[in-house]
Amino acid sequence: MIKAELSTSKSGLCNRRHVMLGATVVLCWPLLNARQSFANSKETKMDNAAATIPTGLSRDQLVARLKRAGELEVSGEDQAETDTYFDTTGFRFHGPDGFEADYAGLTSYFTAIRAAFDDRSIRRGIILAEGNYIACQTWIEGTFVREFTQSPVGTLPPNGKRVVWDLSNIFRFDDHGRLVEEWVRTDYRSFLRQLGA
Repeated sequence: MIKAELSTSKSGLCNRRHVMLGATVVLCWPLLNARQSFANSKETKMDNAAATIPTGLSRDQLVARLKRAGELEVSGEDQAETDTYFDTTGFRFHGPDGFEADYAGLTSYFTAIRAAFDDRSIRRGIILAEGNYIACQTWIEGTFVREFTQSPVGTLPPNGKRVVWDLSNIFRFDDHGRLVEEWVRTDYRSFLRQLGA
């Protein structure tokens, strides 16, 4: 565990440099751990290109692409446009409890969400970027009004309640600014309670 300590001057004011450094370490630690884990995995090899921002894209452009891809997945308004934000043949999704999917699997999951939930929305919280990686908080909401076929425990009947997915995501982009990998962590217990499971 990393602890950030505050130091004080003779006047009793916090030393902002130590506070900022501590906050940066605490906020970036999950991203750095995921990147190190990814770099050490037997299945995937990283090279120096993975540590750089994709050619011609700024951090703000990557964040904008991430936000738009999420909006399109939740709304379902334009599948052809959605596809342009992903490496549709190489994309890999890594979810809780060992759940793995490719792009077709991710698309199928969001199709099930759109079929089961009305008044859907997505918003992002804190966003951290390092090279081709973006880590962020995500909240997806919807009103559970039809059968949900892809809950963590299988098909569930609607309960008419507002449901919130509270997610922590790490995304990896390729050199063309397309999403190629995603890691997600969430509290399934809270999610299933909201679904009435």
